[in-house]
Amino acid sequence: EEEEEEEEKEEVVVKVTEEKSAITTKEESSELGSLEALLYECEQSPEDVKTIAEEVKKAKDPKSKKKSLTVEKIGEGTYGEAYMCDNIVLKVVPISDEKKSTAANPKRGKENVENGTEKNSDEEEYPQMVASEIRAEVAVAKRLTKLQPHVVAPKAKNVTDTFVPLDRVAICKGPYDKLLLKAWESFDFRKVSENENPSVWPKDQLYVVFSTRNGGIDLENFNLHDCKEAFSVLLQITVALAVAEEACGFEHRDLHWGNVLCKRDKVHVENDNTKKARLNGVDVTLDTYGVTASIIDFTLSRVEIKDESDVVFCDLSLDPELFEGPEDDAQSETYRRMRKALNNQWGASCPQTNAFWLHYLADTLLTKKEFKMSPNQKLSLEKFRMNCLQYDCAADAIWDPLFAGMWSSGRK
Repeated sequence: EEEEEEEEKEEVVVKVTEEKSAITTKEESSELGSLEALLYECEQSPEDVKTIAEEVKKAKDPKSKKKSLTVEKIGEGTYGEAYMCDNIVLKVVPISDEKKSTAANPKRGKENVENGTEKNSDEEEYPQMVASEIRAEVAVAKRLTKLQPHVVAPKAKNVTDTFVPLDRVAICKGPYDKLLLKAWESFDFRKVSENENPSVWPKDQLYVVFSTRNGGIDLENFNLHDCKEAFSVLLQITVALAVAEEACGFEHRDLHWGNVLCKRDKVHVENDNTKKARLNGVDVTLDTYGVTASIIDFTLSRVEIKDESDVVFCDLSLDPELFEGPEDDAQSETYRRMRKALNNQWGASCPQTNAFWLHYLADTLLTKKEFKMSPNQKLSLEKFRMNCLQYDCAADAIWDPLFAGMWSSGRK
């Protein structure tokens, strides 16, 4: 056990070529598989690569009176796990430097079979992202963080705090952290995880660890009291997408109800239940009715870092299974609508994809969430759902009658 602890404390150096280069342009995108480019994106040198345990320690709240860190697993995806560490969220994603032949059609560990026979555990390859894929997500998260009010210049034309900002991102190497493993096992006991226990990863495994603030509870599990709260969540998401469309050609492309977080505002005398943004130089004030919405997870997103020639995106044409969901499922239909609108060319700009996801969210509120709503209010939401399929972008949806009286604007 002491040897393991010493191993975790060791500084692990990742071997890369001596010459660093930032891979950013569309023409160079084929070279994004190098670990070197990911290190550059994370603003790390090979000597800065430490263990996950060291990143977990940094998540401890300095104001907390507890001596130990409180860790809980709060979610999972095909490629990674999300943990709440005190009030900081850590997203831990295993990665590889080289693209393996099976990576284009990955399967979760527990479902990884060939010809109906489970693969031998010594030979089994668990799903992980390659450096180029995760580098794109890092780049998108960093670009959206630059839209935060405390980051942008005072006279910036586009501002929003609805995208959960990236506090820190780091490449790590070594054994999985023991605290995270305990949290994973507790989650698996309560809910049964679809992923393999992270203890299966080798002791020299590479990871990317994202550190963000706590944005709240996902829309799937959040209790909406009435239609004012529901419509406000839709409005906040719509305005944020519109701001990011204008600022950097942003398209989320995977905005299901697990990627929308909600949090009840703390009650203060000075709290007027409003939220502010700026769209193309126009200041916008939104009514929140006590609920603040946030957007997370940019794994499949597209964004322009500097201009239209400098784009990062996820090529979903490499994942045909994503489009094979049931015909009566709103989320599956949204993936197929995007593919058709883009003609399967995922690097292209098509902000209509954001409107498609607003259609999905409206459908989700109508069919999967319960809250107080009159027949006329339900009709307005149904019309919004229909209108979103005609809008060219999220910015068009701001003017929908559903949001009448819920926002105001004025140019500075």
